Amino acid sequence: MSSDFFVRVHGVKAIAVGGFKDKVLSMFSFPGASVIDTDGYVDTFEKLGVKSTIERLPYSNSASIGVSLVYLENDTLPFEFSAHRFPAALRMDYTPETARHHDKLWAAVAKAVWK
Repeated sequence: MSSDFFVRVHGVKAIAVGGFKDKVLSMFSFPGASVIDTDGYVDTFEKLGVKSTIERLPYSNSASIGVSLVYLENDTLPFEFSAHRFPAALRMDYTPETARHHDKLWAAVAKAVWK
């Protein structure tokens, strides 16, 4: 909701990076509040005093879990991923350099937006 607010009200340009060649992307990279990591998921069950349906990972890390996805009408993608509802202002492909060096990616984004 925050990203959509800044785009619609303040004219911020949403840039989508990556994806499949020539495929329109949504301005959202993941379904925001609908994702929780494994530790947060287990913590929620523990706070409620209920046995979790999954266990913590046996090493220091976590994985993201989609706990709620919202679909509208006949959409086959979750609401936030819908490129026709939330199109990015610009779509950029990763290059070998920007995929490995995010500072180069941010420089490319800045150059594209602040002409």
